[in-house]
Amino acid sequence: MQRPVVSVWRTRSVGSDAPFPDPVRTSGAEPHFVADEVSAWLAATGRGNNPDAVADTAAFAAPAGLDLRDRVVFAGLTSLLCLKALSGRSLTALAPRVVLQLAQQTDAGDALLLTEVSALTTRLDVAAEYADLLAEAAYGPAAALHRLHDQRFRLGQTDLVSVALDGSAHALVTGAAQALARGCGGAVYVDPTDTGSDLLLAVARADASNQAEVVLQRDGASSRGLRRRLLADDLAVGVPRPLAELGPAVAIAHLPGGGDRAALLDEVDDLAVSLGDHQRGLVLAPACLLTDDPRDRQLSQLRSQVLRTGKIRAIVRLPAGLVTSRPREALAVWVLGPEPDGLDVPSRPIALAD
Repeated sequence: MQRPVVSVWRTRSVGSDAPFPDPVRTSGAEPHFVADEVSAWLAATGRGNNPDAVADTAAFAAPAGLDLRDRVVFAGLTSLLCLKALSGRSLTALAPRVVLQLAQQTDAGDALLLTEVSALTTRLDVAAEYADLLAEAAYGPAAALHRLHDQRFRLGQTDLVSVALDGSAHALVTGAAQALARGCGGAVYVDPTDTGSDLLLAVARADASNQAEVVLQRDGASSRGLRRRLLADDLAVGVPRPLAELGPAVAIAHLPGGGDRAALLDEVDDLAVSLGDHQRGLVLAPACLLTDDPRDRQLSQLRSQVLRTGKIRAIVRLPAGLVTSRPREALAVWVLGPEPDGLDVPSRPIALAD
């Protein structure tokens, strides 16, 4: 329902036999309610469009003491949901020390969830029970993990992941990545960044029938979060290793806007010089970084330096509207491949499209 409809319910039910529940606290102008009381009111009055509101409560509410805007709580819950998906265990009946032991057994090398589960400390028992409720409401822990991750921007968890993209951007990059993989004879997709981009998940899902493997080269919070989502979907995740140790592979770098543009171009330069002859690369970034006039001499020189590596095979400027939170921002794609043999720099062909 729209928020004004709920406001009308609250106003009109005052003094009736079934008044809307009172808020338990207010943060600024935002009232907070006990979710079970609200879902019970919906069931008793027949209001709303969801007949399963009581069962779905866990998907839209958190227990007292678990603020999903807290980075530790958010990472811990996604880790517990991944633990459920990998172990097939219910966590509610387990003592916190047993949950920790299960996490140690599942993630002995601490590559995806052990640190995050341990960080919950005194909140582990409540979080474990809540993870079970989320999984039940979403018909499985993997679905619950993705649903929670999809709420990351509303919850202010933007530092853990890159920007959200329109579905057409996913389709474009997925199709291009699969074509590049066929061209170089590999089904390994590499993330050289730590942006935790949804793109890698979309590509791996689309190419799952070819037993595609994803290799995340970084071990930051975003990469660990992406690793949890991949494994929860039973997708293959390889051991982190540099491109030089891989055979045919496609590197996919999604660079969100903002921050140090020079550092972002340095990342693209590192990727270009690291690619072997049997490897390809895709870079998705704001057009101001890859195609438009940078209006900055240093940035212009850095971009020229990357172009002179000879690895840039195509440059495509995309329309605005692909970044859901910044609809006016235009993106661009660079396609990277092997340097043409026997051609000097001015003669190397680059496909251009707008």
